[in-house]
Amino acid sequence: MAAVFVVSYLLGAGVLIAGILAIVVGWLLAFLVLKPYADAATTWLADRRKAQAEGRAPRFSAQISADEDAEDALIEGPAEPEGAQPQPEELTERQTDPEQNSDG
Repeated sequence: MAAVFVVSYLLGAGVLIAGILAIVVGWLLAFLVLKPYADAATTWLADRRKAQAEGRAPRFSAQISADEDAEDALIEGPAEPEGAQPQPEELTERQTDPEQNSDG
């Protein structure tokens, strides 16, 4: 773009015309030169999405999945054994805890 701007300005085009010409020519050159790379990226993304939909590829990386599991464990707290009944103290604490009370 800079080369087109300088050449067109030196050939007598004004700053505005040289700028517009540089933008248009730069866009056209980028479209023509980078088209194969854009097509390859589009194909890769479509193939990855298809593999995710079929279950052949994970949606996220293993690190992101591990981070999600750790965050879920922090939010949900320790798991209580099945069939365990909350103690009366726990019920009182839950009912009087202002952070868990959503009435206000």
